[in-house]
Amino acid sequence: SVTRSTRRLLSQAGVETLLDFIDDDVPFELVREKETPGSASSSSESSLVCLPYSTEVSAIQSSLGPREYAAALESHVLQMAKESRESGTPSVVCMVMHASVAGTPASAYELEKMLCRLESQGNIKWATAKEVADCVRKRDAKMARPRSPEGDGTDPFVRANSAAA
Repeated sequence: SVTRSTRRLLSQAGVETLLDFIDDDVPFELVREKETPGSASSSSESSLVCLPYSTEVSAIQSSLGPREYAAALESHVLQMAKESRESGTPSVVCMVMHASVAGTPASAYELEKMLCRLESQGNIKWATAKEVADCVRKRDAKMARPRSPEGDGTDPFVRANSAAA
């Protein structure tokens, strides 16, 4: 779970990207709500970007057979691409492939066919977690507006530029 020390500890360990937030389809940065006197945090820390993790299409969560799992993942990606195109807001689908599930011969066969079909779509961009995180940082830097907290202030982290996300 995220605590007031999470960002500092992860930054010190060299972690820049988290891939386990299930609350949105749009990546975001975690920022401190406010710094307290004597805090170990500093402005030189790198930002911590959170990429969405969809439990709906996680291979480890799937009780579907190989063909049905590949079809569900393809439908999920195509729907997210459609919604992104209509709204003008890019979204991210992290495809989590656990070798014990997605690495079986039948699953690999079905996933390869599905990935080839998705690659032929003109409105889907393939990127690494680092590439997505870099885009999020650039987007937020361009916004260059004060970051205001969301919620009731009990959460030690808030989304950066959430209105634009």
